[in-house]
Amino acid sequence: MALLSELAQLVFLFLPLVADANAWLPISPAGSPPLLRSSHAAAIGNERMYVFGGISNDSSVLLDDLHYFDIQNVVWQQLNPSTTPTARSYPSAVWDPGTSSLYLFGGYDGSSILSELWFYQSTKNTWNEVVPRQSDSVPARYFHTAVWSTGFSGMYVFGGRGVGTILNDVQYYNREDGTWAEVTATGSVPSIRYGHAAGWDDELHRMYVFGGTGSGGAGVLQDLYCFAAAGSEWSLLSPAGSAPGGRSSMSAVWSPADGRMYVFGGNDGTALNDLHYYESGTNNWHQINVQQPPEGRANHVAIWSQAEGRMYVFGGESASGRLNDLQAFSQASTGSFSLTAGTACFITDGGACMQSENYPNRYVNDDGANGKECTISPSADNNKAIRVVAYSTEPCCDYIRMEGTDYSGPQFQSTTWGIPDNGIVPTSDIQWFLDAKNSWYGWRICLEDAAPGSWAEVTSTTGARRSHALVAIASALYIHGGQSDSGTSGIYNDLWKFERGAWTQVSFTGTNPQLTAHVAVYNPVGLTILLWGGIDNTNAWNDNLYSYDTQMNQMSLVSSSSGTAPTAASHASAVYSSVNT
Repeated sequence: MALLSELAQLVFLFLPLVADANAWLPISPAGSPPLLRSSHAAAIGNERMYVFGGISNDSSVLLDDLHYFDIQNVVWQQLNPSTTPTARSYPSAVWDPGTSSLYLFGGYDGSSILSELWFYQSTKNTWNEVVPRQSDSVPARYFHTAVWSTGFSGMYVFGGRGVGTILNDVQYYNREDGTWAEVTATGSVPSIRYGHAAGWDDELHRMYVFGGTGSGGAGVLQDLYCFAAAGSEWSLLSPAGSAPGGRSSMSAVWSPADGRMYVFGGNDGTALNDLHYYESGTNNWHQINVQQPPEGRANHVAIWSQAEGRMYVFGGESASGRLNDLQAFSQASTGSFSLTAGTACFITDGGACMQSENYPNRYVNDDGANGKECTISPSADNNKAIRVVAYSTEPCCDYIRMEGTDYSGPQFQSTTWGIPDNGIVPTSDIQWFLDAKNSWYGWRICLEDAAPGSWAEVTSTTGARRSHALVAIASALYIHGGQSDSGTSGIYNDLWKFERGAWTQVSFTGTNPQLTAHVAVYNPVGLTILLWGGIDNTNAWNDNLYSYDTQMNQMSLVSSSSGTAPTAASHASAVYSSVNT
């Protein structure tokens, strides 16, 4: 038995739990695929990947054809509307789900840099040019990026090559009134660039911009910026992890389910085929190592299918020439980890888990030595939670270090050791120190799905209060006003926002009402929070209506020239209706 125990310890010193692998899959749809091409545009709508234009295999020929790949039926289809935009390279394309339309902007037609905006209405199979108002002036460009905001019903365009210049401006097209406007942005504005990649977080209204080619000696870039549309502010990010190297002409797609931007390929002097993703929730880059990736390429297009959980890549330019292949990347549904340890860890195989010998009974560390250490190493592509059950009789010495946090102190008889019930998805090694000799302990480590619906208390910085107004917007929670529980601090007029697990106080301009026992609703059309009623700081009932503009970060009193306001009241209730707004 002792020999078997020793063999078990030796066999399982390095035991990987291998998951479904990340994989690139070549797709062979029915139908006729688009011609070989690069520098084209694409967008996804209604589970179709629309592809327009680009440079043909004969570099002197530009294309003006429109195709779509039907993801569900796995078939290519060419569309033949009666009117079409002129042939061009390096345009941008976005999809407007509100009108089921594809918007195409800019590009280069072989002699001129374009500022045209076209939209393809899929329900009618028609192209129409959007004629700008005379007062609107949109700088022509190509090799730029564009993203569509569902919440703001418009398109944000950034950077690119202009007429005799390289750009770093943000232009916004408002579909509601058909106007263009340059966005006056603050913060750390990116340097001028073209050939960059961009992703849009539609939930938090943020645009992420990576890399590209700068001017002069700047060469290819490796920086990552975030543009917060609500405040028109740029931030230069400094993510940890394995960032992509500097490059241009790559693709980027956004996965809304997990808040990730995937970046594939590009050119740094050679055509690349590496794949990385930026995880916005943790501000980390990760490289995904996949066997048999597609041929390295640049000036290709990519889209993300939320229904499929896949990234689709089409065409581009490789070392061997232009392409028209279709590739799909599927993220592994599970991750993996390995465990490297000394004999004090007493490793045995627990099937899908690793556990101490004799688990769930306690085991005595009778080797007379201190300072033993186990290391759990998650794979680079791990997206599963690791759960640990551990117990000990020593209050002084045993602890687990996970994601830089120490969980110390004994936990008796199979209770979890300070780790949430749904586990932690680790991005770095976990160190487990077993420091006490002659102690009793046991443990079990499992890799599994995080359990949904678990609760965790969040430390609040808002100060205790009651009778405040609360409203939820996408993944953010806003509270306004209220009063302290004791009533000694008066009535508040502050605005707080809870987002990504943290509270921040919002410093806004304009009117600043002191209110308690009022109501709040969100207007998704105007992107405003409406506040009504309650009790003000003079202890009087209020019938004023206030509006907080989440995009302009401004509070104002709403004045109405018609109708009758409701009678002043406190502790009322309200809902928002989009009818007749």
